[in-house]
Parts: sequence; structure tokens; C-alpha cells
Amino acid sequence: MQVCPDVFSLDEDAGKAMLLDMGKADGEEDLVKEAIDTCPIGCIT
Repeated sequence: MQVCPDVFSLDEDAGKAMLLDMGKADGEEDLVKEAIDTCPIGCIT
């Protein structure tokens, strides 16, 4: 499951998440926190 697809995108070829647009996180703070909490390697802080 991908959390916050308007804010984060997974580059499957590189195996990395990318920040797309933090401005789209307005009102989505709970989803951003969920993405942080569920990051399998803890790279989102």
C-alpha cells in the first residue's frame, strides 16, 4: 500500500521514495505521519 501518493512516490527501479510536493500535504498530516511511521527502513523523518 502506498500512503500519500500525492506527496510521495516510489521509484521502484531505484528502490527509493521521492518527495513530490509537500504543498499537497496540507490537510493530509495524518497520512504523512502514517507514511513516516510505516516506512520499512525509517528513511522518512
